[in-house]
Amino acid sequence: PPPQRLVPKLRARVAELNSTLEDIKTTIENRRYFVDLCTNKGKYCRTCTPSNGMAGTCGQTCTLLRPDDRRGVPKYVNSEWLLEVTETKQIYECIVSEMTEAGETASHDQVEKWEKEADRPKEGTLNESERREERGWP
Repeated sequence: PPPQRLVPKLRARVAELNSTLEDIKTTIENRRYFVDLCTNKGKYCRTCTPSNGMAGTCGQTCTLLRPDDRRGVPKYVNSEWLLEVTETKQIYECIVSEMTEAGETASHDQVEKWEKEADRPKEGTLNESERREERGWP
């Protein structure tokens, strides 16, 4: 028999999970950028550095045009925080990979597993208001 497609309730949960993963992705990308800035002592641009482009190729706000401006760039990154960033990225990539592979044939158990796995990285992306809301507001 052909694989069963997601039922509406399960499809809604997958859509909610996709929304959560998009929020997590933004945080992961921002943290990765911060780590790259720190690792390269402020001499890093999201556009120019990975492509080996000339400084300023991305525009006048390129950080490489001001290599001595280290405002907001700490001298080191806390190793515990760096480990958390790495683990969060791995969890995110694993969930996305499994969801892509399962597609429309994901089971209830798979969706439940992904939701639980996404809780840890999600917790690190919430602002204070969102945390309080999840706890039922004090």
